[in-house]
Amino acid sequence: MNTVRNIIVLAGLGLIVTGCSEDTGRTRVLPGSTVILPRVSPDRTAEAVQRALRSCGYNFDPTRSGPLTLVTLPQEYTAKETVAAVADLVAPSNYTFRKTAVVRVGAADPNNTSVSVRVDVQRRDTAPVAAFANQRSGDDRPASVDPGQFAAVSRDRAEVWTNVKRDYEEEQKILDQIKIDLPPAPAK
Repeated sequence: MNTVRNIIVLAGLGLIVTGCSEDTGRTRVLPGSTVILPRVSPDRTAEAVQRALRSCGYNFDPTRSGPLTLVTLPQEYTAKETVAAVADLVAPSNYTFRKTAVVRVGAADPNNTSVSVRVDVQRRDTAPVAAFANQRSGDDRPASVDPGQFAAVSRDRAEVWTNVKRDYEEEQKILDQIKIDLPPAPAK
């Protein structure tokens, strides 16, 4: 009986370690991430990206954007979404989220252009209390931190944004809009 149990445990560990899926040798490309546009220059594509992002409601961050890399300003919204927190299972509450899109345009080869889109969703959380930082370091002396030193003197200082997920649906929506906004290639 003990031998049968050992064999079952070893077989289970073998499945866990090796995995159940077949390795095809290809890198999995997640949906909505990258698209290759044939016979289009990166400059024309960047113009279409700007139009597509504007039509999707995004504004550009001029300090972080360049000619072929467009970064948007965060779009804030409030929603009652489940995020990976135990408290949400007990009592879901409204959170403030924000989305930021980054679009990179580049030459895949002399005739094709690649467009890569990433939309990150972040949740606004409260800032950690600095007075208890010494308890995490293993020091048992009283905190020598002035409580007012870390007070929220402005809204920006009080906000802490935590990465929650990547929005693949929004990425696909932006890529679809880029394809719509891209003018047809000139005839040769």
